[in-house]
Amino acid sequence: MIIIIIIMEDNYIPEEKKKYFVNDRVLNAINKKFVSLPNYEKKATNEYLHQVIDGILEKMKEGAFFKKVFKRILFVGSYYKGTKIGVPEEFDINIIIKLPINYEFVEIELCEHPGFIKIYSGLKQNELTCDVKTDRVLKSLLDQDMYIDQKKFRGWMEGILSNTIQKLPLIKNKYLFNIQNTIYMIRITKSGPAFTFEVELPNGKTINVDLVPVLEFSKSVPFINYNLVFKKQNWLAVPKCFQTNFKIRHSCWRACFYEQEKEILSKNGQIKPIIRLMKKLRDTENWKNIASYYIETIALRQLLYNKNFGNISYTLSFMEMLTYMHTTLINKYLPYYWNKELNLLCNLNPEEITNISNRLGRIINKIYTSIKDDPYIIAFYILNPEEYKELVSELNKEPLETKDDEKNLCMIL
Repeated sequence: MIIIIIIMEDNYIPEEKKKYFVNDRVLNAINKKFVSLPNYEKKATNEYLHQVIDGILEKMKEGAFFKKVFKRILFVGSYYKGTKIGVPEEFDINIIIKLPINYEFVEIELCEHPGFIKIYSGLKQNELTCDVKTDRVLKSLLDQDMYIDQKKFRGWMEGILSNTIQKLPLIKNKYLFNIQNTIYMIRITKSGPAFTFEVELPNGKTINVDLVPVLEFSKSVPFINYNLVFKKQNWLAVPKCFQTNFKIRHSCWRACFYEQEKEILSKNGQIKPIIRLMKKLRDTENWKNIASYYIETIALRQLLYNKNFGNISYTLSFMEMLTYMHTTLINKYLPYYWNKELNLLCNLNPEEITNISNRLGRIINKIYTSIKDDPYIIAFYILNPEEYKELVSELNKEPLETKDDEKNLCMIL
């Protein structure tokens, strides 16, 4: 199979149309009113979230091996990248584990599947830690060739989490967790490498917390495409397998560069509002197959190949990203930022991709043909009918063009 890679240049928006995308007032208003997270919502939810996670971890540490290998937690996902939209109700937390092995002897190897790696423990069958209890658990996490087995690793963590929660009082199908006289009701589910806690907060709201055990490394990864320098050098190995070659897939881990991606986005602050607007458009159009990470990856790749992306008008950057997304869907090919051999769209239904691509193409064409006479045309597609009506009514209270519109970008970092 031959894959054609198209790199978008910074001039693929028709020159005669660019002048209509220099005013950011409409998109600023959308981002502020319908996309950005209210500070009071974030503060209240964060307080409850930290209390629950700290309480669960303290109970998990009652196990000697977990207490020994637990290093720290890392809050990840779009909420902590600053690209989340809507009410903060879904959270991703990595539990970073440091196994009792000499990491200087650990070897990171390429897996046959792009974007994945194998982790050789550096241990031999008869050369472990000399602590019987520790060795027993450590051996249970390795395969016969002394590679760390991600399925066994994930199963070990699931066992700890299950035992921790099952010690709590059970009321119907939920567990009662009393932390300093604050009551939380918890239900647990499992999906892939994540162990999900559905937590009812004292204020009546419900949040979902995905806990994922990961390993952290500072060794270089063989497949990285770009020679970039980051403040955060460590990367993560996530126990997530792929659906090919059953014999070896449990020894392959997904390499994750969350902190590096977060750093790139932080250095390019204008990109975050654009990503949030793209996600809002996706949700309005009900494109459920377009994952948030796909949108963030499109933005990261734009920063690589489009020298003006994020340095021009907010609205023009949004249109350039929209157009790049359209080209990506046409080709059914979105390279993973860290390894272009991995196509993030490879498991999606081709027909569904085509349907979304066709719809997006019609949206782009309609914006191009209408923007001269209709300054709200982009808002028409990003928002639902009620939101659109509210926005137009509010912005029509004063003149659409104001003296400093182009300078007053709403940067919510």
